[in-house]
Parts: sequence; C-alpha cells; structure tokens
Amino acid sequence: AAAEIATHAPRGGGHGDGAVLLGRSATETVHLVNHEHIPFNFNFDRSTYEDPGAASGKAPVLSFEPNSGVVPPNAKVPVVVSFVPDLEKPLNYNVVCAVRKKPSRLSLNVKGEGYAIHEALTVESAGGDLGGESAARGMELVAGSPNPVDFGQVLINERSIKHLALVNRGALNFDFVTDCGANSRVQIKPETGTVGKGERLMLELSYHPHQAEQLEQHRVTVAIVNGRKYHLSLSGTGHRPKL
Repeated sequence: AAAEIATHAPRGGGHGDGAVLLGRSATETVHLVNHEHIPFNFNFDRSTYEDPGAASGKAPVLSFEPNSGVVPPNAKVPVVVSFVPDLEKPLNYNVVCAVRKKPSRLSLNVKGEGYAIHEALTVESAGGDLGGESAARGMELVAGSPNPVDFGQVLINERSIKHLALVNRGALNFDFVTDCGANSRVQIKPETGTVGKGERLMLELSYHPHQAEQLEQHRVTVAIVNGRKYHLSLSGTGHRPKL
C-alpha cells in the first residue's frame, strides 16, 4: 500500500514556536493520502502518544480525530491533531500510524510546549492607606479577590495618583486590559498593553473628584488576557476645604 501523511500549518491557542497556554488547545490538520486504487484501513497507535499513567478522566495531551478509519482509493482523509498541554515543559511524540497491508508503519513527529502566564501586580505609590499596609513599601495584590486601595481625602479638582507595577515573571509576553467602571473621575493609564518577558510596566491609577463626594468600594479590574484578573476596591473622599 502506498500511503503518506501530509501536514499543514497549525492553528488554535499557540503562542508561536509550538508554545501553547496550559489547558488551551492548539490544532493542526494532517492528511492521510492513499495513492492506491484500493481502500486501506488506518489506526493511530495510542500507546505511542497516550500516557498510561494519566489519571482516569483526565483529558489527553495529544489526540487524533479520527483516530482510525478508512481512506478511499486515490483519496485523502483529514485528521485533526489536538495538543492540550498540562505541564510547562517541551514534549516530543513519535506517533505511529498503522496501515493495513503496508509493510512499514507511518510515523508522525509531534512537538509542542506548554507555558503559563506568571505575573505580579503591585501598588507602589506613596500616600493613602493600602489595607493597613504602608504604600511606600509596596503591596502585591491578590488575583481574584478585592484588594482595598484608599486614596484618603483628595481636594476637589486635584488628582491623587497611585502607581501600579505589572511585572512579567514568565518566559513569554502577555497582554492586559483594564476596566475602571462608569465613574469618569477614576482612570487608569495605559488602559491596555503588552508586557514583555522579564519586563515591568508602570500603570497610573488616579482619582480626580470634581465635587464633594464619597468614593466607596469602586471596582477597578486589571485582567491578564487568557490569565487571571485583579480587582481593586477603591475608596476615597472628594474634600472641599472649609476656607
């Protein structure tokens, strides 16, 4: 039997160079090509790509759809290869595809690497209270939980600023987006951006009251694209001096 595997460009949740975010799926379509005038059966050998020690019910890192079937005469059948990494490490598989009546097995080399986003968000500006901690020392925020940030008393038409440091501790760049809600007196700059690997980007969080008011538990969110979200719970007072 004359058969071959033809490959095409990958698509999906990759980050270039075969790196895929943990838990995300990247796919590539390969074709089994039959050069004969008769059909042939094929089967991808699971023992060459499945982990026998994987926990029951756990999604496989590598899968093929279909895993087996028939290729008609002088035709080709697309096979979707899915890669869902669960560990931060490079992986290399030599997958065997058995074709009935073909003396030698077809082999497909599949390489990929899992990665995770490692970031930290810290309030670094002086002035105001940060949940009882000194802002001068800085405070690392906790993802998924409300992080109190107190601007204290701010004179009307003045601007109080706190600086946030967004640090990339991982091996790949990541993007972020922010949301300040409907209160126009609260702003964060830049609103979106990219933090390169090993880099530190400063964000400016400001409160600019135009009248005497009370800012209570106003939520600001800094979200890592495909990653975690940091929620800041802002408080402060727009103060009119009694002169």
